[in-house]
Amino acid sequence: MLKKIFLTALVLVTFSTLTNLYAQKIELGFKGGVNISNATLDPAPPSEVTKKARVGMIFGALAEFNVAQSFYLQPEVEYINKGLKMEGTYTGGSFTSVSRIDYLQIPVYAKFKFVNKKSPFMPYLFAGPVLGFNLKSEAEVTQTVLGSGGTSTTTTTTTDNKSETESIEFGLNFGLGAELRVAPKVGIFISGLYNLGLTNINKSSTDTTKIKNNGINIFAGVKFGI
Repeated sequence: MLKKIFLTALVLVTFSTLTNLYAQKIELGFKGGVNISNATLDPAPPSEVTKKARVGMIFGALAEFNVAQSFYLQPEVEYINKGLKMEGTYTGGSFTSVSRIDYLQIPVYAKFKFVNKKSPFMPYLFAGPVLGFNLKSEAEVTQTVLGSGGTSTTTTTTTDNKSETESIEFGLNFGLGAELRVAPKVGIFISGLYNLGLTNINKSSTDTTKIKNNGINIFAGVKFGI
């Protein structure tokens, strides 16, 4: 695990160094927002089970390199909450399960800005691969059992599933946003993106369900020219 993280960091440092040699302008920034996370399950759950999104947070840092007119490269490092919620019923009771799966992610975006030199407002499009390192994986299950006379018993258990979750995840992100220059070297921005997970993150030896993360990120941030 540590070796993989070291190699990834080395690649990013090399990438940033080479990009820096050709970049016309460099900006550093911070962002934060929400991730509306879900997952695809194969096979799909039975009809009596409902799959819902888990709303979590996302925050991180970024570097933006202007490598050509209107074209930018933007590597990032971010912490993100993923997972999903499932609710279901069965004879004599019901349950709610919340999966909390958190990652340290490294996306690298190609970004195209629609630049108008007469306006401080710049919409943009971006897309790129994302590499995630699993930091946490747990499931909280709340089960309600109906008893005689209309009584019920509710219990909640939390299980650590990190050993049954793949340590590395690959995916693709693509989205759009807008930037507003509030000073010559200061810009604020808001973006939205869709995350498409490509890795089956389930490595359980007893459950063969294929699980792939997906989600919608909505975030805002600020950038500073250097």
